Amino acid sequence: MIHSGLHKNLLPIVAEQHKTLRCPTDVNTAEFVRNINVMCLIGSEFGAACKEFPILFIPSQSADTEKPQVVPVAVMGLQDGENLFVSTDADGRAQWGARYMPALVRFYPFGVTALKGQRWALCVDDAWEGWARGEGESLFDEHVQPTAFLQDRFKHGESLHNEATLTVEACSKLHEMRLLHERVFNVTTRDGQSYSIGGFYAVDQERLASLSRSEVADLFRSGQMGMIMAHQISLDNLGVLAERRWE
Repeated sequence: MIHSGLHKNLLPIVAEQHKTLRCPTDVNTAEFVRNINVMCLIGSEFGAACKEFPILFIPSQSADTEKPQVVPVAVMGLQDGENLFVSTDADGRAQWGARYMPALVRFYPFGVTALKGQRWALCVDDAWEGWARGEGESLFDEHVQPTAFLQDRFKHGESLHNEATLTVEACSKLHEMRLLHERVFNVTTRDGQSYSIGGFYAVDQERLASLSRSEVADLFRSGQMGMIMAHQISLDNLGVLAERRWE
């Protein structure tokens, strides 16, 4: 689960190469997304994310398959390079302005990359300038064995990878059922400025209403209907973006 705007140079963790790295305990995660307007989500986040952001879908291409995939994202800005949920305090530090922050951001400066088959690797973003070699949480102990901190990151990364895999499969299934159609959303702020949000997919209401009872039952059993409902609820947050942009 990689976001090109967030992860600059993900490298699988190798003991000899990263044994001196320390992760600071006061990482300001809001700084990482100051200029990012969309962020990938996993299915378990929909319930919390739909209260804050519009949840839309974008096409994606996996490295190990030619099959088109669809990934859900939280939209946080009306233009590229804009995050309306990040402000700057008097000291120039980024501050997060929502009650929920996407899991991928909270996990940074660590990341997960998928390998062939079911394999995956826990990574660090080597481009991040915040890595410390003096103070902070060590990744390896004096015997070059993973510390409890790194083991916790590994468990968290495994959960992210597994959930991301299931999420992509679920969203791609919605696409195969022709439930996702490309749409352009027009948003107008209170001072009359208009913005168009394009390149995204949203659930087609007419197609959803035309499904058979068995198809609807399958969506409920798989949990995909819950994702659809959260997505539909989240569309009201397009107005939240307009308000934040106006302010």
